[in-house]
Amino acid sequence: MNRGLRIGNLCPYNRGMDSLSEHLVRLAEKYAERKNVRLWRIGHLAAGRGGFFVDLRNGRQCQTRTYLRTLQWLSDHWPDGLAWPSDIPRPPRRTQTGEAA
Repeated sequence: MNRGLRIGNLCPYNRGMDSLSEHLVRLAEKYAERKNVRLWRIGHLAAGRGGFFVDLRNGRQCQTRTYLRTLQWLSDHWPDGLAWPSDIPRPPRRTQTGEAA
């Protein structure tokens, strides 16, 4: 059973939130609004499952690996001109070869 993502200060992306899942939901909602697509579509692209962000919004949690992979996808595909929330540390964008841009 997945008990959720609660890793305290072990992760550099944690800034005292109860759940890092909230980071992903906020980012996905901003992304979906800017791109004028449904949250389901972002879940499919970023996490491989359409209902991913809806489940997080409804209280489900995710593993650290999933959080980091999804956060990286959002960073890599973040729309130009859309401000990344200042309270969520952003990983560097990677190029198509996987290197930091």
